[in-house]
Amino acid sequence: MTPATFFGKLKAGAFYNWRTYKVLPSVCAAQAAIESGWGESTLTKNANNLFGMKGSYNGASVNMRTAEYTASGQLYYINANFRKYPNWNASVIDYAINLRKSGFYPVSAFATTNYATQIRLIGGVYATSPSYATDVIKMIQTYGLDKWDQEALAGGTGGTFDPSEISA
Repeated sequence: MTPATFFGKLKAGAFYNWRTYKVLPSVCAAQAAIESGWGESTLTKNANNLFGMKGSYNGASVNMRTAEYTASGQLYYINANFRKYPNWNASVIDYAINLRKSGFYPVSAFATTNYATQIRLIGGVYATSPSYATDVIKMIQTYGLDKWDQEALAGGTGGTFDPSEISA
């Protein structure tokens, strides 16, 4: 899937997450692109899981091999259960709910309007890759996703997004 198509499918949901959970649209979109391989990863294709979220969603999961890093940066692999979603919208909303309500992420991350600050505050908890926050920042800068943040801060909606669709 092209970046333009991928981001177009995510934009309204990313803006919804900003309005509802204060997750910046640029951070949401960049993480989704990285975690899902532009929507082409096996996890995304088999489970509509855009963010590499582990666990289960309404009791549904898939077990897959995944790369992890130790605290010292050593790569290793494990099999883990990942959440299986009915559609992309459910994945987008559940991602933001996890960030805000799991208790793992600092509240200050959602009081900022600076994407670099937000991903630096959540990135070290979200992923084990030592370069994760830097990778997200590069994605935002490469695709100009900071413009989404400016648009959202100005009251833009990013398009139509119906959260009731997540139960489909």
